Amino acid sequence: IGVSHNEAVREISIFGRFSFQPADLAKVLLILYLAGELPRRYEYLDDIKRGFLPLVIPIIIVCALIMYSSGSTAIILFSISIALLFIGGVNYKLLLKFLAIISLGFLLLLGVSSIKPGLLPRVDTWQNRITTYVWSFFDKSKVNEEDNYQSIQAKIAIVNGGIVGLGPGKSIQRDFLPQ
Repeated sequence: IGVSHNEAVREISIFGRFSFQPADLAKVLLILYLAGELPRRYEYLDDIKRGFLPLVIPIIIVCALIMYSSGSTAIILFSISIALLFIGGVNYKLLLKFLAIISLGFLLLLGVSSIKPGLLPRVDTWQNRITTYVWSFFDKSKVNEEDNYQSIQAKIAIVNGGIVGLGPGKSIQRDFLPQ
């Protein structure tokens, strides 16, 4: 359900006038939840059942739901959440164990998705972005400019704009960017 833009359905329309992305609401609510629960559970942070799990289960659920459509957004939200837990006083050894379990689970999911291709539709996009990024440093001839036209033009726009940008309506690359 939702509004389709450029073959992606990520927005929900309210009364046909306003639209928002549920992932944005989930991000804000997750951070507010963690900020509110950390002080309440401060004395139980070393207890896995009473302190740690009630904090990490919402992180896992929200990030897993967001990862299906936007892996980079999920990774950034996950990193912010882990930083909040660390600053909030969660034992760093417990956090490291949690990160190890999550990393192993993610690697397992990637392995399963390579066996069953339709499981995570965005895995190909992630792999292409990573390999393009790595090859851009070593052998630019292996980077397919046609497939990466959008990102190449965006990088040119950033370089042309410099630190402060060219200002509204003065962009040069807007005529070359299809999206």
